[in-house]
Amino acid sequence: MEVTDPLNFGIVTLAESAPLEMTIGGDAKREFTVPTQEGEWRPPTEIARFLPDGFRIPLQCFAASDGLRRFCIGCSFEELIELGAVGGLAVLHRVRGIDSEVDHTYRAMHLIHQYVRGRSYRGSRGMREHLTREFAHSRDLYVRRSGRLADDERDVLPDDIGLSTRGEGHRLSVGQLTELGRRAAQNAGHANATSDIAIAYGLFEAAKLNPVEIEADRIPNLVKLALFDIDPAQSEQSADLVEIVYERLVAAIHRRLDDSQDDFDRWFSGPGNSIVKQIAQQKNQRGGRLRHEEVRQALLQLGWQAYGYVGPCIHALMRTIKNAIPDSLNDDERQLFENMYESQPCYGDLPLALLAERSQVIRLAVLAIWEEPDASVHVQILHRLLVDYADIARKRREADRRSKRRPVRDAVETSDSQADEENELQRPDEQQDRAGRSLAGVVELMENFHSPSTPEVDSFSQVADHIRGLHGIECDAACRRWEYRCDGESGSPVTIDIRCECGRVVRRLGLSVDEFAAHAERVLGWTRRAPGNPATGSEGPLNES
Repeated sequence: MEVTDPLNFGIVTLAESAPLEMTIGGDAKREFTVPTQEGEWRPPTEIARFLPDGFRIPLQCFAASDGLRRFCIGCSFEELIELGAVGGLAVLHRVRGIDSEVDHTYRAMHLIHQYVRGRSYRGSRGMREHLTREFAHSRDLYVRRSGRLADDERDVLPDDIGLSTRGEGHRLSVGQLTELGRRAAQNAGHANATSDIAIAYGLFEAAKLNPVEIEADRIPNLVKLALFDIDPAQSEQSADLVEIVYERLVAAIHRRLDDSQDDFDRWFSGPGNSIVKQIAQQKNQRGGRLRHEEVRQALLQLGWQAYGYVGPCIHALMRTIKNAIPDSLNDDERQLFENMYESQPCYGDLPLALLAERSQVIRLAVLAIWEEPDASVHVQILHRLLVDYADIARKRREADRRSKRRPVRDAVETSDSQADEENELQRPDEQQDRAGRSLAGVVELMENFHSPSTPEVDSFSQVADHIRGLHGIECDAACRRWEYRCDGESGSPVTIDIRCECGRVVRRLGLSVDEFAAHAERVLGWTRRAPGNPATGSEGPLNES
């Protein structure tokens, strides 16, 4: 039994329980009510003196139907990384009594982690080697003709996808994978799964056929490869070079400490920042002028080392909060809390928050671990999913690079099999989740495990975004918001002006009305009617049938 001690662990305060109406998977027909307590954690005085004034961690406590309390942090996992890096360092000051030099190193590593990984909620992607690609549509898994090394290279799925651990079975195509996932999703309560759900379930079902057992000392490298596109031949730079890059970066940061936060962010992690160039061109410093690629690889190595600083901080903060909870957690509640927030061997001795960006792929395996923490097969399935994501993401990148190096016709290239598959997967979303299971509530209540919902997009922009993706038009600054404008009179060719939010990518594509209509039919399930301008919602070539 753990003992709460306000002097050492701080205070967790919880309001009176109040009913909270929830829906399973957003399905209004499947509403339920959960007793909920809102609250917060406040640090003890000995920790608070190392923290900004008013530092708090918002909490929610849910009383699930299985009788277990679930404590959730009232923010996203990505925001928890920032809170954990700051709050956890304060805890380490209190517990270990670290000196100013060690404190300086932790703070520098926190900034390096921000630079390399990025922060999507701040609009920062991180270094280009940071893998951010998600596979929400079947088209994301296909390879366009201009990106193929061979004619039979149709998709980016792993070569052994669908095979058992003994090599039995057959490799799944994209269509077979998504159909497998759709059936599994329906069995789990999704009445009509969208493509992102079908892909996630398909990868999960395939991983169950071929779980992989990985030695403990190799798991951190597996996690690294699932987060970053790192060439193993270049990943290890000399310790001397890494130290030089670290010294130069820290010195550059110190010179900007008087900047406002906005000015510092623009310099440090804004689109088109010149950190690599600034570090490389210091010819009068120790090591002299460096090659840009050397600097990039050293920064990536430092970025991965930074996980070893930020992770323990998050762990320290969350363990302190756990010990501050009144009415100490029972064994099951404690194990669930630790799996959700503290460092775990299955995550490479990191907390889940540092892998949450892979939630689309690993979510189902993580939930299985929470449900049956003693079943090692769930960890092996998790590791297979990380292996598969690393393989898929790298193949996708290579195909996109090849496609960009080759001329692309104005007409979008799409194979018949790809078009059929995209048509098949564009269905209304009626997300429903695991009714009647004890952890069904956790999936919904763990709001911080999911990305914020995207705003509704108009139909023309959906089609234009689909066409942009087929052309492989991307922004090096990883812009996620794109502006689309349509020029052309009724019945004339469609001209789409494309611009990313930072303005670095501006393109114009021309299509015939028939070509645009064909893409709209695939994306939206619309049918052709009278000729007109596709940018208008009425009397155009496309109307919802």
